[in-house]
Amino acid sequence: MAEGIPLVGYLHWSLLDNYEWADGFTARFGLVAADYATQQRTIRESARRLAEIIRRNEL
Repeated sequence: MAEGIPLVGYLHWSLLDNYEWADGFTARFGLVAADYATQQRTIRESARRLAEIIRRNEL
């Protein structure tokens, strides 16, 4: 953006950790972590950062 590249949107790959055909349940890249044994969900720092960017409407 600082170099004039027009950024018009952002898409995060996954809200939750999930099953990936190539990696099974080992890949962890959701905004919310999933504990498969207990089904507990934990909001990651990346989700909090994205929420702040959205709240401020800026990068």
